Parts: sequence; structure tokens; C-alpha cells
Amino acid sequence: MTTQELDVGALLRGGKIRCNLGIGEIIGGVIVWFVLMIVTLGIAAFFFPYSYMKTIINRCEIVSRKGEVLATLRCDVNFSSMVGHVFIWMLITIVTLGFGYLLYVYKIVSYCLNNTKVSMD
Repeated sequence: MTTQELDVGALLRGGKIRCNLGIGEIIGGVIVWFVLMIVTLGIAAFFFPYSYMKTIINRCEIVSRKGEVLATLRCDVNFSSMVGHVFIWMLITIVTLGFGYLLYVYKIVSYCLNNTKVSMD
């Protein structure tokens, strides 16, 4: 067995995910996105959930039961990969008079998690 296989085994036997996101970082992000939403007349609201999920995922670590960091999570979503999804879901939201946005938020979580890698650096 390789070291990586042992690390995965340790994770499966009681490891967990720990998020190291500070309150200052959260407040700063909310203020920036609030201003962007005002300036863009709400269009930034379609990009905010991606940023929100990416920020949370990128601050997560996989730790063993002993508290040792086994790996980190990295979300590989960038602006260019968001644009297509944003355009489609913006149209769906407009056509459904806003109800589509509720589904959009769930799809963003799925999209971000599907584009997340485990880094053992």
C-alpha cells in the first residue's frame, strides 16, 4: 500500500472535514458582494453563490481523528467556467419569475463540489 492509500484509509476510519473560515473574511466578502450587486443592478447575485461556495471549499482540510491534516480541498471553478451556467440560469430565473434561482443555488453547490480536488501537498 502506498502512503496515499493509507491516508485515505485514515480518513475513512473517523477522519473529518474542518473549515478554517474566519468571521472577518466572511464579513469582508459579504460587503464586497453587496456593493457589487448594487453596482451591477443585481447581476452579481448570479456570481455570488460560486464565490461563496469556492471560498468555503478552499478553506477546508481533511483531518484525521488525531487532528493531523491529511489533505486540503481546492475548488477549480473560475470566472470563465461560470459564465455559461450564469447565462442559462439567468434566463431560467427570468422566465420563472425568480423561482429558478432557488434551483440554481442547489446546482451551484453540486457544480462546485464536482469541480473540487483533494490535494495532499
